[in-house]
Amino acid sequence: MENKAQVDVIYTDLKAAFDKIDHNIMLSKFSLRSNNQTHFVACIDGTTLRRATEFTDLGVVLDPKLTFNANYTSIIAKANRQLGFISKIAKDFTDPHCLKYLYCALVRHIVETASIVWTPNNIVWNLRIERVQRRFIRIALRHLPWRDPLKVIIE
Repeated sequence: MENKAQVDVIYTDLKAAFDKIDHNIMLSKFSLRSNNQTHFVACIDGTTLRRATEFTDLGVVLDPKLTFNANYTSIIAKANRQLGFISKIAKDFTDPHCLKYLYCALVRHIVETASIVWTPNNIVWNLRIERVQRRFIRIALRHLPWRDPLKVIIE
């Protein structure tokens, strides 16, 4: 657009097109009303798209209220799945350092990805994430003669 006149022409054309349609009819076509909130309906080839309540952006699950609860649940589930995998493939490993490398490669990055964004401020979520780490310690030190593996520090 080189000058203001071209913008005015486009605006006038759109205004003329929408002034011919009753606005109430237009709103009823494009939206649903529920709980005093307007939700616009999106269709592709006549198929109505399902409204998403959560979405993932850069590995962080976001919800409308930005509580990150779905993100915490997702992270804990992924980390526990990876720990189960490590436990199965390394059940005969006796070297805790080898298991530590597996943990760092497969689990730790899941827990640390974008943690600056979603760091939990609720003690419940902190404890659940720490439970994943304690589970790893028990797996890594299960072949050692320690009574309480949580009190042992791996260098």
